Amino acid sequence: MCDKYTQTPAEYLQCSRGHLEYCKKAQMGTEEAKIAGACPSPYGYAVFVKCPSKTFVIYMDKSGGGAVDRAMNAVKNQRPTTHELFSYALDALDCKIVDVLVYHTSEGTFFARMKLQMENELGCKIVELDARPSDSFALAIRAGAPILVARDVLDKVDDVDDVWRKIKNQL
Repeated sequence: MCDKYTQTPAEYLQCSRGHLEYCKKAQMGTEEAKIAGACPSPYGYAVFVKCPSKTFVIYMDKSGGGAVDRAMNAVKNQRPTTHELFSYALDALDCKIVDVLVYHTSEGTFFARMKLQMENELGCKIVELDARPSDSFALAIRAGAPILVARDVLDKVDDVDDVWRKIKNQL
């Protein structure tokens, strides 16, 4: 992983200018995921994340899960939501979401990082932001950016593909 505190300045610069994805995948191993669905529940939303090896669920509050659901269904509001506003700001700045990485889970809480890239006449800048999966999923879906899940996370979660198929058949 690119880390300006443990790498030489040249190594960090090379890594942050396009090799960041390679660094992450080489260190952690990832699978690309699709958001299969977002189902309302009494306490929020169950968001089903489908990877090639398994499907798992992330429980989100009503606000975050609703944002993912609206992004999946391309819902446009009369006034921009926070996620729409952030998407518009990224577009206005010629900044794109490169990917979202779900890199850690602990006691039912998931952690994600969103990688942004901005290119202009001054050069290319890549930035990684710590983000909640709900926010990063809603933005990645709107931008058409890939969602990646670290192998370490996949090793810790239960496969709920059968549950997802049953729910999907009832919809």
